[in-house]
Amino acid sequence: MSGGQTFGFITELFFDIFSSKELNCFYENFLLYTDISISIRAVDIESQMIHMRIRSPSKIISKWYKGINQAEFSGLLREEGVYEICTKVDITSTSHVRLMLIIYANHQGSKNKADQIQKENEQSTNNIKESINRLREKIATSAFALKQLKSTRDIHLQIKNANNIDIFSLMQTTVILCTAFVQVFIIRKFFSNTSKNIIVMR
Repeated sequence: MSGGQTFGFITELFFDIFSSKELNCFYENFLLYTDISISIRAVDIESQMIHMRIRSPSKIISKWYKGINQAEFSGLLREEGVYEICTKVDITSTSHVRLMLIIYANHQGSKNKADQIQKENEQSTNNIKESINRLREKIATSAFALKQLKSTRDIHLQIKNANNIDIFSLMQTTVILCTAFVQVFIIRKFFSNTSKNIIVMR
């Protein structure tokens, strides 16, 4: 067996057969009313008779299918459970044959359920996006209100500073006027005393 990969409802598996007596069997679980298509094909070689047997869990279905380079089965399953898929090859003029097993299964009930889950997920995603948008709007509104409050505080602070400056200027002016008045008074008194002394000396 070389390895395999699974893609959704499709399974691809590569394996090698080295003898015509060799029988390789694989098992797959299918749901009721699953539409399936199973084929086994030869890879990189021609003119090989391929035999494939499909057997249901109750063995009501147990049939061989054959073909040159490919054996194929398709249909709607009327029984749920593990199916057996066996194959062998009439090997001629080669040491081994590489085969590819392809299983395609489509269950409408599972598909409908998956569609419903996807729809619910999309609805949840839309609800989350709406919540995020509302949160962004609230944050923007709060930021604007905070900016307005800060601007109002700045205005009040500017008014308060202006009032303080006015009061300080008034006090400074009053001090200057008082100082000037005192200086004038002292100078006048000084000159008045000087004049009296001059008169007495005469």
